[in-house]
Amino acid sequence: MTIITGIFIVILSGILNGSFAAPTKKIRFWKWENTWLVYSFVSMILIPTGITFIFAPELLTLYPSVPLFKILQIAFFGFCWGIGSVMFGLAIDLMGISIGFTIVIGGTAAFGSLIPYVIGHPNNFVWTDDLVMAIALILTILGIAISSNAGKIRENEKVVDIEEKSLKKNAFRKGLIISFLAGFLSSMLNWAFYFGQPIADSAKALMDSQTSNLIVINHSIWFIALLAGSVPFLFYCGYLLIRMRTYQQYLKAGNGINWFYAILMALIWEGCIIFYGIGASKMGAIGTSLGWLILMSMTVIFGNIWGFMSGEWKGASLKSRKLMYIGMAFLLIGIAVITLSKF
Repeated sequence: MTIITGIFIVILSGILNGSFAAPTKKIRFWKWENTWLVYSFVSMILIPTGITFIFAPELLTLYPSVPLFKILQIAFFGFCWGIGSVMFGLAIDLMGISIGFTIVIGGTAAFGSLIPYVIGHPNNFVWTDDLVMAIALILTILGIAISSNAGKIRENEKVVDIEEKSLKKNAFRKGLIISFLAGFLSSMLNWAFYFGQPIADSAKALMDSQTSNLIVINHSIWFIALLAGSVPFLFYCGYLLIRMRTYQQYLKAGNGINWFYAILMALIWEGCIIFYGIGASKMGAIGTSLGWLILMSMTVIFGNIWGFMSGEWKGASLKSRKLMYIGMAFLLIGIAVITLSKF
């Protein structure tokens, strides 16, 4: 029953993860860096720091006793995830919610689940498990390729002017490369959670309660990973704000609604992280592999739902839509193969 509860909690986490970028469609006259600077500061620094000092000040006494290598390991994975997250934001800006989410999340699902699974089952890994993982990975790569092709066709259909079409083509290629790299680097957030379990165990032992708070326990890992992950975000956004002089956008009248939606993004995404940690913990040893795949599958589904609802596929041909559906099917089948192999 605990595993089933964990699965439903992770499903909720995936819904939130697939929805957090939707408010960007409501933001007006802000550039990419304006929105994502506010989002990253609130979600990666303000909220984690608030949780630590208000709800878990004990963690400040825990970290000095943790081996430095473990702290640096989690920080490194968090930093790489931050780079991937910056690329993820750029991918959405270049390719739209539907395509950006599908490609990035497809790669994140594959790499994020395989590494914890392989490392966590070194002695119990038999050839049938190897085959299952190989099939699922192939299906995921096929799904990404088909979805990418669907997006390429959709963009070509939208552009009539030859010169503009050439520019769109170059933008799509750039977005595709960024999306693939973002998928790999973004998977490292799950690596941080997996390799950071010794810190969580120490936090659990430190809590003076028989009913340990999973939010606080998991936060002992997230706090390190998210702070490290904020560095690439803040650096890149700050660079753009100064270079493009877009910091002036913050000074314009009528900014209140933009601040609201940027902070809403942060709150939705933070909810995703909290619920994933709780759900994966309740699922036990399979949480960082099976749980991660469930999270990613729901993210793809709801990312595309928001993309369709926002009109990104308006006017697209039946061919491009069918390809997108087929690509999503391959991704979900690949996820299902690994999921069903665990039961």
